[in-house]
Amino acid sequence: MLGIDANQNLTDYAGALVTAGYTFACRYLGNSTKKDPLTKPEAQHLSDMGLSLLSLWESHSPTVDAYFTAQQGIADGRAALIGATEAGEPQWTGRPVFFTVDEDAEPNVVVDYFHGIRATLFLGPYLVGAYASDAVLELLLQLGLIHYGWKAQPRDWQGGMGFTGANVTQGPERNLAIGGAVLDMDSDQAGDNTDFGQWQLGPSVLR
Repeated sequence: MLGIDANQNLTDYAGALVTAGYTFACRYLGNSTKKDPLTKPEAQHLSDMGLSLLSLWESHSPTVDAYFTAQQGIADGRAALIGATEAGEPQWTGRPVFFTVDEDAEPNVVVDYFHGIRATLFLGPYLVGAYASDAVLELLLQLGLIHYGWKAQPRDWQGGMGFTGANVTQGPERNLAIGGAVLDMDSDQAGDNTDFGQWQLGPSVLR
């Protein structure tokens, strides 16, 4: 299955994305530092057009080791819960929020951070996923701190291409000319007929 992750509202491009063969879109949640987070009307429109969604949380600077503290994990978990709820992500259905490790971190560096997230979301309405290097994903899955893994694009990060347990794999960044506009996005791949953390909203009354 082919998807994209983008830091912009995709409402106007949903039909063109479906025509081009895309089946899911990864979007940032609100209450973060991203400029154009996912809203419920956008989620509804993408769902109506047949696209599935992945929820991604990124705030401030998950690009340095100092960011990944237990306290930051608790704060991000709480804020992501609000963002996912506001975007309409279905609750208590085993759907995750992916939290980003946007650097080639030593795996042990991020463990406290994900303990903080788990402390916030444990037995809550959403499961926990991570966007990270192969090495980080492998450790977090072994420790039971995440349920879903999204393999980051840089192939020179720790673990390289050796880890095969990711649910989603990010492709190279590129500009996509579609629907009369150029989208700054990354391509993503997920297995056919698999659960990779995707969700949709039920059909709206008016389509």
